[in-house]
Amino acid sequence: MARPWLRTAIWISAALIWVRWQETETPLTWLALKPVNASTVALSAAIFLGLLAWNGARVAVTANSLRRAGELGGLALISGFVGVFVEELLFRGAVQTKLYETMGSRPAILLTAALFLMIHVPGWLLLDLPVNPQIAGSVFAIGAICGALRQWSQSIWPAVAAHWANNIGALF
Repeated sequence: MARPWLRTAIWISAALIWVRWQETETPLTWLALKPVNASTVALSAAIFLGLLAWNGARVAVTANSLRRAGELGGLALISGFVGVFVEELLFRGAVQTKLYETMGSRPAILLTAALFLMIHVPGWLLLDLPVNPQIAGSVFAIGAICGALRQWSQSIWPAVAAHWANNIGALF
């Protein structure tokens, strides 16, 4: 039970150390955590609901369902959101921002998506989950989509919404 929260604390600490090391004058803006406005909230909500609907349609068409979404309780949703937020803060907030500063938008998005994929592989191996090109491709794709959303909106919140909806939808 404590393991996910310990991982969360470690990742948040790593992001804070990274931001401190960057010596930025506006750390919240640098991390894309700038104040949220109505259009960011609306975009995030639309992305979240759209991806949930997409996953519902995917299950209806393919009849390929894990049927685990009903197992999600309030604590699972909250810890799932916290995990997604921390991953987005680290990857789209800190890593992608720094890469963007040095190499531009497209390479930063693609390299961050590749790093995002690579961070998931050890967990799959430890949990003895199947790793195949379809799963790897979808994780890379959601990483690239989240990166593009972060770059386009200048906020990590649409990326957080997409990532969280994708994780919940994967359990449909």
